[in-house]
Amino acid sequence: MPSKKKVKVKAAVGTVKVTISGQQAGTVESGVTLRAAVSKLQREHNLRSVTVLLNDRKVKKSSDAGRKLASGDRIELIAKDTRG
Repeated sequence: MPSKKKVKVKAAVGTVKVTISGQQAGTVESGVTLRAAVSKLQREHNLRSVTVLLNDRKVKKSSDAGRKLASGDRIELIAKDTRG
């Protein structure tokens, strides 16, 4: 009886949709941590202070920031009003 060979299938890299203050802002790759994605987006869009929503739920704990993003997730950043 012939033995079956195990074939490893490499999963395609997915994307995570990004919205900033109600405007579509592109995508980031899945597999990175929420913390890394948010930091990168803040640098790219010059945002100091933001509220983060992941899949329409507010991220409250810093422990959630270590969560890896999956394909199909949605990140929304809401810039906080900073008055001087």
